[in-house]
Amino acid sequence: MNLILDQGNSFTKAGIFYKNELLWFESFSSSQHQLPGYILEQSKNIRAAIISSVRKDAPLLRKQIENIAGKYIYLNHGTPLPIKIHYKTKSTLGYDRIADAVGANNIFSNTNVLVVDAGTALKFELLNDLNEYVGGNISPGLSMRYKALHTFTDKLPLLSPTEEITKSFGQSTSEAINAGIIRGITMEIKGYIDEIYQKYHNVKVILTGGDAKFFEKRLKNSIFVVSNLSLLGLNAILEYNVKKS
Repeated sequence: MNLILDQGNSFTKAGIFYKNELLWFESFSSSQHQLPGYILEQSKNIRAAIISSVRKDAPLLRKQIENIAGKYIYLNHGTPLPIKIHYKTKSTLGYDRIADAVGANNIFSNTNVLVVDAGTALKFELLNDLNEYVGGNISPGLSMRYKALHTFTDKLPLLSPTEEITKSFGQSTSEAINAGIIRGITMEIKGYIDEIYQKYHNVKVILTGGDAKFFEKRLKNSIFVVSNLSLLGLNAILEYNVKKS
């Protein structure tokens, strides 16, 4: 079995895979430096592990993993990948974006794929049918847009996303904020999808991230929702390196 750890600033996602199948998943605070008990219980069955981290205290988890897994990878920009990266500043490409791209390629190899990651930031990643990462874009995500309107203005309130948007144009400040943000992101995603459909043939669209379910029903295009795409990608990177060794 493979142990996968994706350590973000606030939360760490942990998964145990058998080949390409996710057998177990748990999310916990990134300030927690002790691995979940289930991982320790399964330590004898874990053959390899990979950790992707944006935190400086990642070595605290790394030391625990070294005592568990026979093969261990700490993802960095020199880690061999199963896809080719076309990016001018490879050293600045986020590990989460790399994981999403590899995960998408693992699902749809030799296919043009657009990944829409609706998380803290709204990220778009494009792969072509030669299994190459072409590039991507980043803009503020759902919660970030609400906070930005409140933080950088004197009078706009801090609201939470609402499921019901019944009007194209709000008739109150709260309606205007909700419709502006939610419809704005929805139209942004649709715009990218329409553009990619015009430029590429046989395109697959994958929606992932914490707000994926929120926007799934607002998109009429044929899309695939993959909730743990980054973990799937990290597992594919681990498998690729294990086979090479």
